[in-house]
Amino acid sequence: MRVLEKQRFYQAGHGPIYGRTATSRLMVRSLGGLIAGGALYGLFNIGRLIAGKKP
Repeated sequence: MRVLEKQRFYQAGHGPIYGRTATSRLMVRSLGGLIAGGALYGLFNIGRLIAGKKP
């Protein structure tokens, strides 16, 4: 498979979700950011709970 064919294949919506298109890369990055942000927020709330303050 040549590079051009591969690009067309990925842009057609086949292959892995995290394929080669810029939009899918952006989506994966934003999703990772959301997960990381959620984890940080959860840790922050747990820390406040341990400290004895209600969230």
